[in-house]
Amino acid sequence: MPGGATDARVYTSDAGSWGAQASVQLGLDSLGKMNPPVVIGDEVYFPLDITPRILMYSLGKDAFSLIGPPDLDGDSEFVLMRTEDGSLGLAAVRDSNLYLWSRKVNPEGVAGCVNCRVINLQILFSIHNRNTTSVIGFAEGVEVIFMSTYVGMFAIELKSGKVKKIVVDAITNMDLLIYDM
Repeated sequence: MPGGATDARVYTSDAGSWGAQASVQLGLDSLGKMNPPVVIGDEVYFPLDITPRILMYSLGKDAFSLIGPPDLDGDSEFVLMRTEDGSLGLAAVRDSNLYLWSRKVNPEGVAGCVNCRVINLQILFSIHNRNTTSVIGFAEGVEVIFMSTYVGMFAIELKSGKVKKIVVDAITNMDLLIYDM
């Protein structure tokens, strides 16, 4: 992203051609996170780092939009996910709780993040240093959140609340982690 600009073009294999170029100026304080994007319908959502925002690219409109996340404490790490109803979701740790938000459109047509669930992490496992607790991933289809703490990595099954400590060695790549609850 030279100069903080991001460009995109979509290639259509049926037509054998590239679509119009879309561009957005993000500023030098916005970097893409290493977390994977989330695809919902014809929109692709990318988490941004440093200034916590979400970059949305509409495949149908060939256009970018910037979305502000819910009020996070300072530099809280967040992970994007698809919710059960197919909308954009977001998970982050604040205090000793895991907050789950969903992006909804109100009757006036304004989209925003709505808190849909709070999970007390102290009940699930002991957190002595909340500054080292963060959400690091989400497994779509099985509804599992992955968390990193100072005592290790954990998986939380959202439907059952079941928690499992995951043993990860130095060569494990989180993007390829095979998980079995």
